Parts: sequence; C-alpha cells; structure tokens
Amino acid sequence: MKLLLENWRSYNEAAQILNNMPAWSIVQKDGELFQFGPSTFGRSQFIPIDHVDVGTSDGLPDRSARPWEGGITYMKRDEILDHLKEDPNWIKIVLDREQAGQIVDQFRPLRDQIKKDYLDRGWRGNMFTDEYKRNHPVNIDLNSLKVTLK
Repeated sequence: MKLLLENWRSYNEAAQILNNMPAWSIVQKDGELFQFGPSTFGRSQFIPIDHVDVGTSDGLPDRSARPWEGGITYMKRDEILDHLKEDPNWIKIVLDREQAGQIVDQFRPLRDQIKKDYLDRGWRGNMFTDEYKRNHPVNIDLNSLKVTLK
C-alpha cells in the first residue's frame, strides 16, 4: 500500500510539473535548450534551438526526418511523466513564452544572412553542399536574449 501511495504521489508531482509548463516556452532538457511545443496527437514536441536550419521558412529546425541529427523530438505524455517521476529536474523552464519568442524571432534573420552570404560568394540556388549545410550552430545568451552564429 505504501508503494502504491508513493507512486501516486510521484505521478501527481510529475503531472503538475508538466501541466504548469507553458507551451512555446524554452526548456532545458538533458543539458540542451528546446522550445516546448504543445501536445498534438498525444505527443509533445521539443524543437532544438541549438542551430539554424537554412532549409526552413523560420530558421528553426522543424523537421526530424533528415540525414543528420537535430530535428524535433516527439514524446508522449506518459513518456515525459515517467522521466519526471524519476527526476523532477529532468526538464526546467528557462524562459517564458514571451522571452522565448524574442529568441526564436532571431532565427529567420540569421537564416537570411547565411543564405545571402552564400549567394554573395557566387553560388546560385540552394545547393546543400558540405560548405552550405542546413544546420548552422548558434550561441544563445539567455541573459541578453541574443542569438549569434558560432
């Protein structure tokens, strides 16, 4: 009975953490920063914000079916709750929705800058060669809310 009550308590604590996590906020999970997307079809999405993807309209890496790592990670609610039951600090909210918007809005101008620099060197079209990869690493300063290319 004690084990049942302990499991119920840890599940309720985990559910409270997840329920209080605002959609589109920036979270830290496993030491990396993600934008936490709302649950769609029973799965929450974690959009990595560690690089600019030149192949997307907003510069965020929003596709996961690619030949390199770094796309959206989808997780079911139960899977997230299991992680939170084991370690309540597995996910931490780093920036609220408004501050997250300030970070995310900087990805499009960076994407445009990368494309312009590439085209200014004489290349025509979006040729995804070794020199012009879709994922360009960024540095994010959480204090000043500035995103810069590495």
